[in-house]
Amino acid sequence: AYTRLNGLHPSQLANAMQDIFHTETALLLLVALVVVPAVASSGLGQERREATHELLATSLIPPYQVVLAKFLAVALLYGMLVVAVMPVTGLVYFFAGVDVARMFQAGLVLLPTALCAAALGTAVSAFTEKEGWALGVTFVAAGAVTVPAPLAPGGHGGAHAVTARIPPLAPSPAA
Repeated sequence: AYTRLNGLHPSQLANAMQDIFHTETALLLLVALVVVPAVASSGLGQERREATHELLATSLIPPYQVVLAKFLAVALLYGMLVVAVMPVTGLVYFFAGVDVARMFQAGLVLLPTALCAAALGTAVSAFTEKEGWALGVTFVAAGAVTVPAPLAPGGHGGAHAVTARIPPLAPSPAA
């Protein structure tokens, strides 16, 4: 005997939770690849546009600390987004659709991707004068790195590719 939840068989519920998790992971990956570099690439350009970079240049703050602060601001913004979707991730876990190993694997993909995208956008912003150019160069560089990955031999694209390669955890032996 099994218990139905809103008319769903437990296996249907587990499949639905896996779909929600894959969609959530894909959306966070999209944000990491599109929004994070866009925001990061406009950081120092905004200082130039608003003519506040002269004030920063005359302050005692070394330039590398200004660039580091812009990078950390974008990284923390992405971190807040991830924290905001944690309740959905918790529901997916508690409804037994996705195990902890898959969630950990998704984090191992999402975190470095977002940090690299933020670093790339901030670095390009530091070396270009105009925000539009910074954004364009950032997207071309990010695209050159990420687009060939699914096309590589054995590469897989899509949301499922982020989480599907780890085997499920083996059941623990009965005590």
